[in-house]
Amino acid sequence: MKLFEALLVEGTSEYLVLCYSVFPVSEIDSVYRHMLDRYPEGDYFKLHESQWPYAILLSEVHLDEIMNIPQTAVKLMLRSFDIGKCKAAICMLDGAFYDYNDVFSPDISDQIYAFSINPNEPITAIDNVVRLSNEWKSIIAKQRSLVQCGNT
Repeated sequence: MKLFEALLVEGTSEYLVLCYSVFPVSEIDSVYRHMLDRYPEGDYFKLHESQWPYAILLSEVHLDEIMNIPQTAVKLMLRSFDIGKCKAAICMLDGAFYDYNDVFSPDISDQIYAFSINPNEPITAIDNVVRLSNEWKSIIAKQRSLVQCGNT
């Protein structure tokens, strides 16, 4: 399935961009409040389980225009670095995230279409050929070690 088709909300003409941002557990409440105050156009959710090394802030934005998807993904990732000590931000298809182990999982690399480890280097892979490649899978796997352990 092509990326833009996968981002289309079933039964609508809207597209859904989901950004999962990794933060220290001790900061998730503050980051959540800041995101709500500074960027009210999105929906935000705090995700955390006791066994996870970090917490996740999920940002959701609905779009009417397909051409705004890449810019929106980058904008959501950069916002995460702007509001707190973001370890990484990653945009995945709806349904790709089940728990923390899915963050940069090479098993779902084809469902990851953007990520950033720092605010100066957001990376997108809108093209299906890129996302389905072994090279993309390898890139995603290399990022995994950065977010699989940490101090809260």
